Amino acid sequence: FWQACLPPPSRNQQLHFLDRAMQALPGYKTTYQILSPGSGGTKISKGCTATVHATGVVKETGKKFWSTKDPGQQPFAYQAGVGGVITGWDQGCLGME
Repeated sequence: FWQACLPPPSRNQQLHFLDRAMQALPGYKTTYQILSPGSGGTKISKGCTATVHATGVVKETGKKFWSTKDPGQQPFAYQAGVGGVITGWDQGCLGME
């Protein structure tokens, strides 16, 4: 979500990132944020294999603790909408491009 060639974001920039466009997943305590909408035209639906990038950020501090874009990491693939991964991924990505 931040390019490696840029200086690290300030704490205020990190917290602004967390407040921007967070959306609730109805019926769950999960929130998500779309950083860059897809343009492929195909939406993630129940049962399909989804391959996604993700970044874990501590809400209170804005500190990143993990990302699929970190060195040595890869995009994550899973079967969508069938309960094989945590709810945030399983339900939160349905309908995304």
